[in-house]
Amino acid sequence: MSILQAMYSGSSGLTNFGEAMTVIGNNLANANTTSFKSSSTQFQDVLIQTVGTQGSGASTQVGTGVGLGAITQDMAQGSFNPSANVTDLSIDGKGFFMVKDINASSTGVDQTGKPEDIFYTRAGGFKKDVKGDLINSGGLVLQGWELDVDGNQIAGGQKDINFTKFNVADPTPTSLVEVGANLDSGVVAKDVNLAYDPNNPTTYDFATSVRIFDTRGTGHNVELQFRKLPMAVAATAVGQNGNNTIGFDLSEAADVKLTFTPINGGAAITTDSITLAQGNNQIDLSTLASGTATQPILAKDVRYKISYEATPTDTTSTATKVLTNLVGDDQTQEIVGESTDNIWTWHAVVKSSELDISQQGSGNLTALDLTSGNVKAAADNAGYTAGRLEFDKSGKLKNEGSTPIKFTFAGSDSQEIIFDFGDAYGTNGDATNDFTKATLDLTYGDATLTTDAGNTGGLGSKAQSLDFSTNSLAQNGFPAGFLDQLAVSGDGTISASYTNGQTKKLFQIAMVDFKDETGLEQVGSNLFVETLESGTPLVGGAETGRLGGIIAFSLENSNVDMSTEFVRMITIQRGFQANSRIITVTDGMLEELIALKR
Repeated sequence: MSILQAMYSGSSGLTNFGEAMTVIGNNLANANTTSFKSSSTQFQDVLIQTVGTQGSGASTQVGTGVGLGAITQDMAQGSFNPSANVTDLSIDGKGFFMVKDINASSTGVDQTGKPEDIFYTRAGGFKKDVKGDLINSGGLVLQGWELDVDGNQIAGGQKDINFTKFNVADPTPTSLVEVGANLDSGVVAKDVNLAYDPNNPTTYDFATSVRIFDTRGTGHNVELQFRKLPMAVAATAVGQNGNNTIGFDLSEAADVKLTFTPINGGAAITTDSITLAQGNNQIDLSTLASGTATQPILAKDVRYKISYEATPTDTTSTATKVLTNLVGDDQTQEIVGESTDNIWTWHAVVKSSELDISQQGSGNLTALDLTSGNVKAAADNAGYTAGRLEFDKSGKLKNEGSTPIKFTFAGSDSQEIIFDFGDAYGTNGDATNDFTKATLDLTYGDATLTTDAGNTGGLGSKAQSLDFSTNSLAQNGFPAGFLDQLAVSGDGTISASYTNGQTKKLFQIAMVDFKDETGLEQVGSNLFVETLESGTPLVGGAETGRLGGIIAFSLENSNVDMSTEFVRMITIQRGFQANSRIITVTDGMLEELIALKR
């Protein structure tokens, strides 16, 4: 009996070493298979037979052969092979791609509730098919999250990555234009009696144009025309107030006139009537006018004493009186005229023929900011004048009158556009920042407002004694465009570039991790499915948690080490030969045993 058992032991060796050679053969056969994971064989002894006991009582045991303990996968990462296809993807680190069989059963689960249409793979050879799906060589669709315009995941979980609805980019109407320009402060201002006319270049000093887009994606040239105002003489307060404002309490007056009397003699100047509103009123002395709004009222470097005359709030009385409740009254109401030679007006001008008839002017060009109802009121009632740029003596932007302007181009819907000249540093000087997405109900896309408070660089406008120049122009509108190229970032974000120059984030690829990835079950075609041993799939984005990053234009090579496989082959071959010798020798022993009967 023991001789026959030896033969069976040898037979088990032949059988299991043959299986091991099959594993090695499979590894070598897939040495060039994308992302293939090699396997190794583990052996174990089988039933131990007890044949007796020793004098000490210990059992005398004899082994009965070898068994195949396990075939384990080596999930180590392979090297990367460069590719010319942007959707050839490899994973640098842990994780698997999630792919879906869209031809699976309608329920997508088997009788145990396990998904039968979802598979996992590290083979990232994907391509876009005729239906727009991003599929692997087996036709399974890569899964991911769709992204909104801000690049955030849209609720609803993972879905098929399909580019059909992204093949065409809808036009984006312009809502923001950033302007960087140098205005020559040394230019001599034009006569105040020469009225501005957008059709007459002699009525303005400098012009630059920018291409913007309407709601249909049609491009239009908007010309910005700049004109320097004559030297204005602002008022600088003297006394405790020490600023350019005077405050009034309305308990005594409904409106007020200010009278400026030169300290050293001369004719007094009285302002136009100023209507007061509820609450304390702050009147900016630098914007006061007498008779004509564009005329300065104070002489440069002349000191004035100021007095106040008002219509009382008690309308039953027709008498006027001097206010006694001046806020900040310090009994030293004096001001001095100060030169401000850096004030400009600007106008947004469009060809009249391109505008809706409701906005067309009488000439070839129309200045839209001069059209009634086209300029939006400041969101926080900041003290500035629309279409006005004020600079200090060093050329820094002090006050920016930039307000949304309504454009209605022929055949398109109305749109509002902000022209941003940079951040002004004065109090309430930056009108652009008074308008937000909420107040305008606009989408700015990727446009960024400048934050250079001094306007010494970037997109800020400056008024200096240099030649006129346009330093930069940027706008956030786009015409319609077609999908041109795709790009995949390390976190799995798929972005699209369109023929109109626009870039959008479309999807983020879903990645999957497992508690024990070696417990996954192979189903062929470089695919795996989950098992009880692998645990539940843990879904997340690339470069989060334990998940690795995604590398575009590359594929992961097989991790088969041919030298290691050949060494294993030799050891398995020698083991197979040894076990075959056992059978041969055992056969000879049986012949001798049978020969004893002769």
